[in-house]
Amino acid sequence: MKKHQVAESGAKSSTESSTESGDVFPVFDPVTEEFQGHKPRVRVHREGDWHRGVQANVVRPNAIGTFDILVQERSSGVDIAGGKFDQSLATQMLDEDGRCQDTALRRGLRDELGITAYRSVRLPRSLRIVKTYDEHPDTLNRELISLYLVTSENRDEIVPASPKVRRAFWMEWTEFLTFFAKNRTAFTKTGQFYFGTPLLVHEATALTHRLLAEEIGRGPEDVVVGVNRVGSPSRTYYGQVDACLCEAGEAA
Repeated sequence: MKKHQVAESGAKSSTESSTESGDVFPVFDPVTEEFQGHKPRVRVHREGDWHRGVQANVVRPNAIGTFDILVQERSSGVDIAGGKFDQSLATQMLDEDGRCQDTALRRGLRDELGITAYRSVRLPRSLRIVKTYDEHPDTLNRELISLYLVTSENRDEIVPASPKVRRAFWMEWTEFLTFFAKNRTAFTKTGQFYFGTPLLVHEATALTHRLLAEEIGRGPEDVVVGVNRVGSPSRTYYGQVDACLCEAGEAA
């Protein structure tokens, strides 16, 4: 379990001072996770390079003994999946993050939600997702992804700090899962993967309770790969990463 206190700054971050199209991503081997170099965001999405996405469920305890999740609604101005519901945070690793997932998480929480003091734990899974979109026929989005569970010290005062986020609102976890089940296609495809895969929902629920109780331990990582391409049913694979990607036809 990690606890962070990030100093406030009046200076604009690099995310705020540059457009998304100017971002530079580190790219990786999908099996070994070996770093393979850097590419501009537009080329990564056009050429289908494997890059890293960092997502977070921001959570807080509630009066009925369960917990609430902060739900994000993306603005219509983002380049992919505009207007969709999503995890509390969805960011992608940039070159400035030094290939560190914790650094990418810290930057994303600060720049998108204004969260600077928090505790976090990462779901101990090695996750991959492959996505294509009706509205973006030239985009192939292939990501190594990580889901963090985060509790902020300012639980009731979270206001979106980025124009990429239209709004963010709290929902009780069980009510949220019902809302998701009724509105699945209104979510991003990564959101559909996290909230529509029973194993990941079960593990995220259990780990969230442990995070809020400050009883965190780490276990071995297993692989889950989601594939959600236009014109085909979504598929989920479990096991060794090379076998999963070969079976899914996404190893190249």
